Amino acid sequence: MLYINVPFSEKEEAKILGARWNSEKKMWYIRDRYDYPKFQKWILGDDDRCIILCDNYFIVEAPHTCFRCKNSTPVIGFGIESHCKFWAKGIFVGDPWPEYNCDEVGIASYINPIHENILGYLKEKYNYYYDYSKFAETHYYANHCNSCGVIQGRHFLFCEDESPFFIKNIEMARALKLYCVKMKEDKKVECNVSWGSLDHLINTYAQISDLHLTE
Repeated sequence: MLYINVPFSEKEEAKILGARWNSEKKMWYIRDRYDYPKFQKWILGDDDRCIILCDNYFIVEAPHTCFRCKNSTPVIGFGIESHCKFWAKGIFVGDPWPEYNCDEVGIASYINPIHENILGYLKEKYNYYYDYSKFAETHYYANHCNSCGVIQGRHFLFCEDESPFFIKNIEMARALKLYCVKMKEDKKVECNVSWGSLDHLINTYAQISDLHLTE
């Protein structure tokens, strides 16, 4: 199930397509995710692309060594499995591409938005919180060293060849710990899923368990 923003003037159009009204939340929703492509214009809104997370996502923990103090410190990314992608016209040729029930986990450096209770957990357990990066010259939710507190930059954790999240062999996949966050409903998010490493090894070799926190 996915909630969508439908202008009052377009409610009849959404209703004909199969959207339903939740009088408590005062929002329209789509019950069947295989119908999502029919509602693309409301799902995208003003965005040119988006991802719909379906059912759950993962907090992905990897071992890391702080570049400053050289102490070991765990860092996290986010694992995306079952999801749908949508693009506005003109970005890619063809119809919306719904990608359901992926058979591998792709790792993203961030997901936005994340529920407050999950952010609180990540700050307490992993020293992951909103901060200013001098390297990127912007604020973002970042990993920090548990020993010296310095930001472990997103670029170096996710974009470099030696990133702990760029899986090159079984040993690296085994070093990952995935914690499943279950969602009460599907959710539109902004995230940058990175495909290209040996992600198919994650499901087979990583340690996967439930977080027991729900969005």
